[in-house]
Amino acid sequence: MSVRFGDLYEKLRSEQIGLVAGAGGLDRPVSWIHMVESAEIATFLEGGEVAIITGVGLADPSGLLDLVQLVDRYGASAVVVNVGPYIADIGPEVIAYCDANDLPLLKAPWSVHMARIMRIIESEIARSDRAGMELAAALENAIRSPEQPGIYLPYLERNGFSRTWRYCVAVIEPAPLSQEAAETRRTADEALLQAARGFVTFRGWACATLLLDGRLVAVFAEVDDAAAEQRTTELVEHLRTSGRGHALWAGLGGVTKNARCIGSSYVQALRLEQLERAADRTDTLPVYARLGVFKVLLAVDDQRVLREYVEGTIGRLVAYDAANDTDLLLTLKLYLELNGRVKDVAERLFVHRNTVNYKVAKAAEILGADLSSGRVREELLLAIQAKPLVDAS
Repeated sequence: MSVRFGDLYEKLRSEQIGLVAGAGGLDRPVSWIHMVESAEIATFLEGGEVAIITGVGLADPSGLLDLVQLVDRYGASAVVVNVGPYIADIGPEVIAYCDANDLPLLKAPWSVHMARIMRIIESEIARSDRAGMELAAALENAIRSPEQPGIYLPYLERNGFSRTWRYCVAVIEPAPLSQEAAETRRTADEALLQAARGFVTFRGWACATLLLDGRLVAVFAEVDDAAAEQRTTELVEHLRTSGRGHALWAGLGGVTKNARCIGSSYVQALRLEQLERAADRTDTLPVYARLGVFKVLLAVDDQRVLREYVEGTIGRLVAYDAANDTDLLLTLKLYLELNGRVKDVAERLFVHRNTVNYKVAKAAEILGADLSSGRVREELLLAIQAKPLVDAS
């Protein structure tokens, strides 16, 4: 997991290390530490490192600014400059750059042993990683075995997540890369997870992330529906514009009463994400809290029941559209959703009203349905709403 740099700095303050610039970047996430003594070494940074510079590799101390700018460009979260025989002091131009770019800049006297500083940072990162692994395992158990609270509640609480808090689960799946090898996919998924964890750390959210069945799962704690939706939207947008930078499908479950219901929120989010994937919609976020009556359909565990209902109600119309390359089902769907307002349906489909009337009448004929009956309309609309769930199963 990532560690907030501000928390690391608190551990380092007793080591005679002082922050001289970049106070606005204390929320940056740190994933590792790296000695950077030259421009060549800076290019090996993967992002999120604390870069330590002693100056031993600088031909001219004036090159410090160029090196700091380079490590910033390659994603370093902070810089520690060891002043001494190679770098007499940190120039004002370096301080100004770090302040302008919110890049934390620490000054360490030569008497401070960098090996000790590195051990402190590595220890904190390792502690965070262990906590993250335990938390991820607890959440996986909460999702897969909710009926066994003893295998996840104590571990959630040991890592700061109370059993009485409210939780909300988001499921995010990256669209597959073309001709992607299994090893490449694993690497890409891990990069996605690290990007998510870094963003969560940066934002200071009470949120844990894990990979589950090829999907990224984010579990938000102590949130209401509005906050969960906003945070998921921000996280998805961050992931879309960083790292892999390609399409993502997502779904957001409902807010739970407590930690025992995390699994239910996950199932809701997963089904919504699967619907998005089936429809190939990568730019929307379906939210369980705003589903209305669709929640009832989503709660049906036996997909066979839904499939039989859909096939028995609108199956003939679906088959007709497939065989004749028509859109009668879509026209009927809009007609029912818009309470039979033909003019509105025509405007939505960019066709003449007579075309709508013809298609609706044709659909009714194929189905043998009396559209003047309110009960028939309700049954047809329910089947149309259930169809995406059946298609995605």
